[in-house]
Amino acid sequence: MRERAWILVLPGLVAALTLLAAGDLPAEAAFPGTNGKIAFVSDRSGNDDVFTMTPGVPGTTNVTHALASDDDPAWSPDGAKIAFWSVRGGNVDVYVANADGTRLVRVTTNPGLDVDPAWSPDGTKLVYASVRNGNEDLYVKNADGTGGATRLTTAAARDDAPAWSPDGTRIVFVSTRSGRGDIYSIHAGGGGTVRLTLTGARDGGPAWSPDGTKIVYWSWRSGNPDLYRMNADSSGKKRLTTSPRADEDPAWSPDGARIVFASDRARPGNFDLYRINATGGGLVRLTTGPSLELAPDWQPGS
Repeated sequence: MRERAWILVLPGLVAALTLLAAGDLPAEAAFPGTNGKIAFVSDRSGNDDVFTMTPGVPGTTNVTHALASDDDPAWSPDGAKIAFWSVRGGNVDVYVANADGTRLVRVTTNPGLDVDPAWSPDGTKLVYASVRNGNEDLYVKNADGTGGATRLTTAAARDDAPAWSPDGTRIVFVSTRSGRGDIYSIHAGGGGTVRLTLTGARDGGPAWSPDGTKIVYWSWRSGNPDLYRMNADSSGKKRLTTSPRADEDPAWSPDGARIVFASDRARPGNFDLYRINATGGGLVRLTTGPSLELAPDWQPGS
């Protein structure tokens, strides 16, 4: 599994910045709609940028162009905007831009690290992980950057990789409060924590299906990061992939029929994007270049 580590290049200073207790990279809720473009992160431009592609159509579009890492893109419920984190401002903060990269808004300005943004289903708020209080917890803030942030979790553990349920009632996330990485959910306003996985192995990257009834995630329970699916109440767990390499970063298609994910199954250490049926099988490789492609999220269309 990949872990977070950034090098910030600042005027007159090169500072190594490593997130305490390196966290999981998130997937997102799939908001219902037709299947649009896939946003993802790639280093094909020589720097980690956000790109978009249409499955089955040649070519990609470079959405962000900062001389700093941009990562973890998340489509808004109407498919018009992309949230992501970036070190472009000299700190790891959350940003929002139009789907073409225009009208950039810096959402967070706290000196702590803010990562893993995910949208509320009404498109007005973002949930994200932050270490601003010395521990990685979940916070909610207006997506336009206005107002303060509301802290949702306060456990003495690392809470990250949040995703808002399509009906707006709950947020699924990953936490080490059990001594390992397990998947939990809480009420969208905080409280009512429910543990969804407990295997003795690391589970991460939870993503909702567009109807809110299922969650796809990756797990080490088989001794290797593979994709699994479960019902939202944690029942009905099913293994979807069996590659000897790492399968991770899953995200559902808006029509609920497919799951996109990142894997280094073709070239060890070099991740590409793949697609499978939501029930398993039907593997299709979406990217084949020498660059890394990671953290996909599928755009909902009208």
